[in-house]
Amino acid sequence: MGRPYASELSAFPETYHWSLGIDIDAYVALIRRAARYPLVAIGSGGSLSAAQFCADWHQAATGRLAKVLTPLEEVAAGAGLNGVAVAVLSAGGRNADIRRAFAASAGAEPPVSWILTGAPSSPLASAAREASTAPGVIAVRPPTGRDGFLATNSLLSFAVLTHRAYVSALDSRPHGSRAVGDETLPGTWQEFAGAGVSLVGTQAEQISAASTLIVLHGYTTRAAAVDLESKCTEAGLMQVQLADFRNFAHGRHHWIAKHPDTAVLALVAPEDERLADRTLALLPRVVPQAKLEVPAYGFRGALRALVDVMRLVETIGRVKGIDPGRPGVPAFGGKLYSLRGIDLVDPVRPARAAKAEKVRSPHGRQAETWSSDVERAIARKVRRPFAGLSDDDRASWLAAYAAARDALAGRTFAGIAFDYDGTLVDASDRFRGPRTEVANALVRLLGHGITLGIASGRGRSAGNELRAVLPREHLGRVLMGYYNGGEVALLADTDAPDRTEPIDGSLAALAAAIRATRACSMAELTIRRQQITLEPHDVSRVNEVWAAVEGVVLREGGGARVVRSSHSIDVLAPGVSKRNLVEAMRSHLGAPADAPILRVGDRGTWPGNDAELLADLDGVSVDEVSGDPLAAWNFAPAGVRGVAATQAILEQVIAQDGVARIVWNGAAGTVRRRRAAVTDVPQAADT
Repeated sequence: MGRPYASELSAFPETYHWSLGIDIDAYVALIRRAARYPLVAIGSGGSLSAAQFCADWHQAATGRLAKVLTPLEEVAAGAGLNGVAVAVLSAGGRNADIRRAFAASAGAEPPVSWILTGAPSSPLASAAREASTAPGVIAVRPPTGRDGFLATNSLLSFAVLTHRAYVSALDSRPHGSRAVGDETLPGTWQEFAGAGVSLVGTQAEQISAASTLIVLHGYTTRAAAVDLESKCTEAGLMQVQLADFRNFAHGRHHWIAKHPDTAVLALVAPEDERLADRTLALLPRVVPQAKLEVPAYGFRGALRALVDVMRLVETIGRVKGIDPGRPGVPAFGGKLYSLRGIDLVDPVRPARAAKAEKVRSPHGRQAETWSSDVERAIARKVRRPFAGLSDDDRASWLAAYAAARDALAGRTFAGIAFDYDGTLVDASDRFRGPRTEVANALVRLLGHGITLGIASGRGRSAGNELRAVLPREHLGRVLMGYYNGGEVALLADTDAPDRTEPIDGSLAALAAAIRATRACSMAELTIRRQQITLEPHDVSRVNEVWAAVEGVVLREGGGARVVRSSHSIDVLAPGVSKRNLVEAMRSHLGAPADAPILRVGDRGTWPGNDAELLADLDGVSVDEVSGDPLAAWNFAPAGVRGVAATQAILEQVIAQDGVARIVWNGAAGTVRRRRAAVTDVPQAADT
């Protein structure tokens, strides 16, 4: 099994050069979006080292916590991924553990997620492309093909791509963290990796002869330490213990006193040099010790350390008489690897038979049975796992869920009002307009006489996109709420919205104040009559832009409000609201002021720009929800959101003779799953 380890190392120059040429724009965009959130990086085996490298980079560069989980840890935790970005790394993408972990993470609906795999046609990549949450798929196959027994060229390529992506995503910060410095990688392997490993002190052969190796590391060299332990253990070379330089002092040094056949290896980046030297100087002279010196600061040094420990493993294997690339696999090892063990684990939470259990309401009546999708809908509302609720709270929320669903099913709607970006158009399709299947669903409704309203923070670009996909004969029954409802006009009116009128007086002072803030330098500023829009140049800095703008509005607002969409921050003049679109639809129809209008949007959590639109019994969210038990529910199954959830909702709508009704499929009242298209990262080599 496997192939000679030395032959895999000999391919490093080719892999390095190839990794420098891959188009990483899609990866950069994901990291910029993820920079607003903590990160969980999931991997196993050799990919665990790549996950550690990714997590360490993220935490250092963004200031957000980042954690590495194995597939078992991720699945056994049950919940806990809400509100965090998730990266799933796997070279082969075929292992049942990582596929199960991906399914669990997708069900947790992380705001940003991606997979990084070296196998574009693997089951993991296919599952990601089919997931309704539309995770990013970074699928790149190194020119050397699959690794042998140990992760080598896949690990190098993953680390180089991740390093390049973080540098590109975050280097626009004028006051970025110290982790984003001179991190640009050299253009040649020789410049980057040098002639070999730089060891100071005891030579590699003496270190390798010990029965136990204690590896000391700092923050940036942690991933390299993890990889050294992984390779030495997986190839059966020697026992390795890991500790950072200071945790080593908290009792871990006792191992040396009681086990003299132990050596110490310190992975020393320039930032750790003084601490490493003082630590090693205090060890008994009889203890074999060495420093693996990394000749670069930060994560360029972290990447070099990964390469050096992989080269060091070759020497350890030679001393031990074991080829790390072909150590041999015992029969029981193959069986262990093939065991679908994660499916045997129950998540760590109160055991519940989700499809059969009943609880008593506060009034002693039994609530109806529920499905896992109902649990997910309630969990979105309370922002914590359903299983953690008390019996009374569960009963109360189950009743609220049923009441909201039944209220929607019992109403006759005179029209349907949609948000645009994030609801009818995915972020990946922005400025291309709705996909064919969405356009077809809208045409079906229009064909049955349903009046539609579409609200957007944008202006003419949204109208032009819709006119390109909807038949001309239907344009007179579509009302557009441009600039978040600041101007409402028929889609047939190609002159709308009006861009000639001067800015509203209530916004003029705000515009001047915003121009004077740092927010203006971090975003593209567009001033319209009733709306000021800021689109951050770097999405990782959106919170900084928001804080600056919010401060101005609170200080000098004069009745103006500030809301957020998936891509912008909008300051709205007094009276501007997406509800204006609903009122205009009723007027257009000659309907009563309280006529039911179904409302569908994706930003139902304040200050989301759909929060006001959906704050009604007729409001349905396809992503974020409010905490209101009466309104803005998201009825989509776990892992389904955005346009995929909109399509599923529309499948529940029956339209005839100018009115629409919702008829839920199934007793649980949840919508069916839909597949979402995902585009792979562009390739610079054959995949």
